[in-house]
Amino acid sequence: MSSQSKLSEEKLRLDDNQKSNQQNINHNTNILNYFKENIEESFEMAKDLENILKNCSDLTNEQKSDYCKSQRYFMKQYLKKLNKKI
Repeated sequence: MSSQSKLSEEKLRLDDNQKSNQQNINHNTNILNYFKENIEESFEMAKDLENILKNCSDLTNEQKSDYCKSQRYFMKQYLKKLNKKI
């Protein structure tokens, strides 16, 4: 295989990875926007994450950290919306 064709294949693989990453970002953004709009859903999600943290003893420290960050995000969204109502 020539070096030119190897470079072309590598470029195609990188392009595919970028497209996949962008699709994941778009999907996650849509999910986050949904929760920004729905105050009760944000609170429920924060409570669900709390239950996962309390009841799943087999989580790694990294997974626990990720769940805590997510819970913090949803609680923050809930409190922002609550303050706007007041």
